[in-house]
Amino acid sequence: MPIVKDDLRQLVSRYKSDPESVYNTWFIESQARLKAFRSIRRGVIEVVKAVREGTFGNDFKGSPLETVLDGITEQKQVFEGAAHPFYWKPKLRIPDIYENEENKRAFGQFLDRCLGNLSADRMIREILWLDGLHVKGLGPAVANILYFLCPTVFPPFSTAMVRGFNALFEDSKKLGSWTEYLSMRDVIIKANSELQPALSTDLGAFSGPSFRHWCRQVNNRSNQYCSTGTRARKARESSEETHRGDTARPAGRERAPQDTVSSDDDREIFGLQSSRGF
Repeated sequence: MPIVKDDLRQLVSRYKSDPESVYNTWFIESQARLKAFRSIRRGVIEVVKAVREGTFGNDFKGSPLETVLDGITEQKQVFEGAAHPFYWKPKLRIPDIYENEENKRAFGQFLDRCLGNLSADRMIREILWLDGLHVKGLGPAVANILYFLCPTVFPPFSTAMVRGFNALFEDSKKLGSWTEYLSMRDVIIKANSELQPALSTDLGAFSGPSFRHWCRQVNNRSNQYCSTGTRARKARESSEETHRGDTARPAGRERAPQDTVSSDDDREIFGLQSSRGF
């Protein structure tokens, strides 16, 4: 049964025709994008090497993993916040890959295997293996690293992308679950093939419309309670922010990590019980 509806086709069409969209500024013939893929892959190799040699450290800050996530978050607005799930939070002990040597070695082995020329099915088995270890706080946020290793196999992951996906496909995929992420991946691949022609073999291209759709929904909901003048101002600011988000972010790191989980979305990402009670 087809899952692509006319409104999605129209959204993708507008996305591709917008000269300032991520699709046209980053996915199409972007040297900065190609450079990022190469440098991030080299960074992951350094992570594996550090874990193997026992020099990885016991904190995100100053580790080779921080260098990898810095490279990812410096790309596009859709990757902003990708480093947050990897900040070491001692009180919560998440993600538990810094002071737990067994988990650290497992994470290194997982990345090492994913660096190999594995088939999509084999890589999915590796994800299920990692998921089966139940490493606290180590969920599908790792998919942002996998995307830069295998962009035709894995889509990126973020709260906004998942929310946008749910809105586009009238679904209810949850954060913090590898099973839900893999199910979302299957839908993206099927929808991409139904577009005819496909948006791109790079699954990250499909995340752009999802991210943009969710951001616009948030703006529309907030505008319901604003005056006409405020709506006009917010529309201008939203347009400016979209265009800024579709250009490469300047080098720089995100806010310093906090040893708290500040929202229910964060709690879902880390696989913790939501404060909403479900």
